[in-house]
This record gives sequence, C-alpha cells and structure tokens, in this order.
Amino acid sequence: MAVNLALYAPITQAGWNPARDFGPRVIACAAGWGKVAIPGPQNGFWVYIVGPCLGAPLGAALAEFGLWGVWCRPRSKNCA
Repeated sequence: MAVNLALYAPITQAGWNPARDFGPRVIACAAGWGKVAIPGPQNGFWVYIVGPCLGAPLGAALAEFGLWGVWCRPRSKNCA
C-alpha cells in the first residue's frame, strides 16, 4: 500500500476511486478553486477521464478475443 501511494500520489493526489476524486474536484472548481481543482496540480484529473474510456473497451476486447475465444474457429481443438 505504501508503494502504491508513493507512486500514484503525485499524479492523482492518492485518490484511487474515480468517483471519489471527480466529485470533490467539480465542487472545488464550482467554489472558485479553478485550475487547482481541474485539472489539478499535476494534471492527474485526466487519468480518471481517459483511463476508463480507453481501458474498458481494451479490457472487453481482450476478454472477448482472448479469454472467450471469438478468434477460434468452431471446430478447432484449441477452443474451449
């Protein structure tokens, strides 16, 4: 846990849950904190916006084609 905090705190201010990071940033921005809230001091805000948007389709494609064998032919011996 300490290593993860040391690695991710400079980027995301140690907020690992996107919902718990994004909400307070929106409120802080609305309260007048401006660029300190969004995108943040290290631009870590974009990690939570771009990461899930890219990671979800990539993870789904890997699962679909890799784990569930969509690329396998129906009568192939390698398919489950």
